[in-house]
Amino acid sequence: MAETASVEDKTPDKENVSVGASIPVGLLEKIEQVRKARFDKNRADTVRFLILKALADLDFLTEAEKIALGLHPVAPKKEAT
Repeated sequence: MAETASVEDKTPDKENVSVGASIPVGLLEKIEQVRKARFDKNRADTVRFLILKALADLDFLTEAEKIALGLHPVAPKKEAT
């Protein structure tokens, strides 16, 4: 019998896991508005972005991750005087 990996065995960087959620219609409409404004190809891309943005806003991401995702502006380097 083949064993299946648990969610804990999978890292977000290496493998996607499908997740289902029930949300109000009004929230889905807003997600669609964001998708169109961002020109995302699909709703999943938009939902991932919104989750990452929320994680960044709550300081669950490192500064490097925020910068890599374009969620945190890069401060200009100061020139030596």
